[in-house]
Amino acid sequence: MITSRLILVVLLVLGLSGCKHELSRAERAKALMREGNELLQQDSDLTSQWTAEYQKGFRPDVRAQFPGNRDVLRAHAEKIISLLDESSGLSRRVAGKYEQASQLSDNDAERRGVALIATSLKEGVVANQLYKSQMRLVSDEKITDQKTFEEKFKHYLDQITQQRRESEEHYSQGKRLLGL
Repeated sequence: MITSRLILVVLLVLGLSGCKHELSRAERAKALMREGNELLQQDSDLTSQWTAEYQKGFRPDVRAQFPGNRDVLRAHAEKIISLLDESSGLSRRVAGKYEQASQLSDNDAERRGVALIATSLKEGVVANQLYKSQMRLVSDEKITDQKTFEEKFKHYLDQITQQRRESEEHYSQGKRLLGL
């Protein structure tokens, strides 16, 4: 998903740089997109890190040992939360740069397409917040059994899935408007 976003952004930069009309606006948009791309690459790296940690630390067989392994899960959760915070900060910055770049476009479809991709990034931040809430379950001392933990864990997973679906929908709409 992140790789396809990077490809899209590169194509956007190339498309914006090809515009001769009102060159200074196009140049500013290109610079904003380039800055966004650099941040997006950093975010992609962080996403890979927290995803690997999540897959390692919260496999079903590991979760099945809760609450006996609460301390082990807590260590994974703390690392994931830290990486999610960094990732969310970068995603917010990228979304802001894309929004600024979209406002510089004279092409309505391009403007809306880039804005939808920025919206998709913001929705990814909301999903990250849901992941953080899910991670905090391991520290909730009111949860004392595996069944309750798993039910709440899966409840958040359902919410995350829905949020990701909305993000992907906006991303796809943005790509379509951009002709990609």
